[in-house]
Formats: sequence, C-alpha cells, structure tokens
Amino acid sequence: MKKVSLVCALSLFVAVQLAVLCRIKACTAVSFGSKGERMALAKSYDWDLGHGMAIVNKRDMEKRAAVNPDGQTPARWRSRFGSITFTQFGREFPLGGLNEMGLVAEIFWLNESRFSEPGHGRPVLNELQWIQYQLDLAQNVDEAIALAQEVHVLPMYGLVHYMICDQQGECATFEYLQGELVIHSGAQMVANVLTNNTYAESIRELRLYEGFGGSKPIPHGAEKSDSISRFVRGAWWETKFVGRGSNSMLNYGRSILESVRNVGLTQWQLLYLRDPSRIYFSTTQVGEVRSLDPSLFDYSCKTPMKVLDLNWSGASDAQGDFVEYSDEFNQRIIAQNTYLPQELLSLLGAYPAWGTYCDEP
Repeated sequence: MKKVSLVCALSLFVAVQLAVLCRIKACTAVSFGSKGERMALAKSYDWDLGHGMAIVNKRDMEKRAAVNPDGQTPARWRSRFGSITFTQFGREFPLGGLNEMGLVAEIFWLNESRFSEPGHGRPVLNELQWIQYQLDLAQNVDEAIALAQEVHVLPMYGLVHYMICDQQGECATFEYLQGELVIHSGAQMVANVLTNNTYAESIRELRLYEGFGGSKPIPHGAEKSDSISRFVRGAWWETKFVGRGSNSMLNYGRSILESVRNVGLTQWQLLYLRDPSRIYFSTTQVGEVRSLDPSLFDYSCKTPMKVLDLNWSGASDAQGDFVEYSDEFNQRIIAQNTYLPQELLSLLGAYPAWGTYCDEP
C-alpha cells in the first residue's frame, strides 16, 4: 500500500514541480533534411537545472506504468526496440530520445494542455513514461499515432505536448486539449517544428510572416525568444535547408540550435542525425560538442545497461565514456532535483527495480 501511495505522489510532485519550473521556460525542436533520404532533428532543452543522463534502454523489457492503480489499469508493455534517451528524472522517465528505428520523440511544455479524466477503459501512464512507451514500441509515425490512442495519460499538473518524427521525415504532434487527444500529421504538418504554443495556434501565427503567406519579417535575434518567434524561426530554418552530407547537416543543425538558444535557460543542445544514425549533444556546463553512435550499443536486456553523465567532460566521441548502470548512479542524477522531497527522490531511483524486468527469450 505504501508503494501505491508513493507512486501517486511521484506523479503529483513531479508534475507540480514541472509546472513551477516550466511555466516561463521554453524548448524548441526542428526537423529538417531531404525527406525520404537524410533527416535530422535539432532540440534545445531549456530549464533551470542542467544536470542529466543519457541511458541505453533495452529490448524485451516488460514494463508496468508508475501510476496509482486504484480503479485504473496501469499500462503494461514489452519493449520492441532499444533506444537512447535523455533525462533529469532517472531511468524510465525520459524527456526525449531516439530508438533503433530512427524514431525521435520529444516533450515540450504547453500551458493549454488539459488531460481528460480516466474511465475510458484504456490503461494509463504518466506523461514522462509516454515518451518511453513510444520509443519502446513505435517504428514510425503511423505506429506512434495508433499507440497514442491505446493509452490514457493520467491527468496531472504537468502540462505538456509532444512531437515525434521518424526516419523518413514524417512528423506528428500530440496534444491533449480540453480533454481530447489532438494529433497533427501528414499534410497538417505545415512545419516540422514545435515550441510552447498549440500547434494550430503556431501555424496561424506562422502564416503572418514572410515566406509563409504574410508580410511580417522573420523574427531573428536572441531577444526574440518567445514561443511564436522561435517557432517561426525554426520553420524558416527548415525551409532553407539545401545540404545533403553529414557535415552540412551537422553544421546546419548547430546553426538552428544557436538560433533558438535561450540565454540563461538553454541547458542541453541535442542533434539527432539518421541514416547513418548519430547523436550530437552539448551542455551549457561542459560546452564541448560530443557524439555517440546508437548502432554500436548492445540492446539485449541480458547485458548490463549503460549510462552517461551528460556533464562528464570526456572525449568528443562519448561512446567509451558510458558506464554500467547502477541504482547509485541513477539516484545521484535524480538527487540533483533538489526541489523534490527526499522520499520522492528515493522512489524515482527505486522504480526500475519493481516496474521493469528483462524477459528476453
């Protein structure tokens, strides 16, 4: 019974603190490239705190969502794909990442989010585990859309929306507005960009700018850091991409990230390249750009899980700096969220042991 009440507290306290931190914060993602050929996604993670970890997640893991089960059915699933995720809240609570199939899922703050009450017969999970659920199971946007309609996000104070993009360059946004799941995909994706307004509102504003049907000048400059300005700027960058090689995509992605940087708030810059797959990342604390090759990791759940402290200053190729996962490592990262109660910090670290297990044949 104590575990159940703590799991409920996990959802509530994390959500409350996310609300406090994110109400005036911002994140930006822009997908760009030659559709159907070489694609990339650039993500700026903006926050008060800059700690974090990268995690190598395994296939064939049985998982049970961390939600209060009273009167509800926790989502359960078995991971199909391995993935690399980035988080500040510990293993199984990602803020974004890339799976083996080249699918990227990212989370963003959205004040307008309103989740419906449970009771529709669908199993439930929390908004952070929604990211892991998608990376574990979806190989493309169509599958992600189908999966999103099979679960219910447990109503919490965490107000978020999502963008998912696959290896072919197809993207979709997922928002919970007035209790309904609203998805934009296909021809509705006028721009493969997401910030902190609803996607529909962002597109309405975009049409007022030069090159998108209007006459307003593109809002370049660090002083233009509001959500709509970053969305418009991201859409402009997306349309201007003409390169094809890995170097041009890397340089272009870094230019996008510098363009949407929020001075004093940007903590991580992530660039996911697909075909061939590579992730570039940097943190404000370390500064240097590092990279890793997701294809080189062992995703069998029978082998030790690997993790990396994002603020560890090592070689530019970060592959060799990953270490074997331990509860102590996980808890050390989690403990840096000093605004959370100690009991809750302990629960975040303990969850993987009782909420997941390897079931590889």
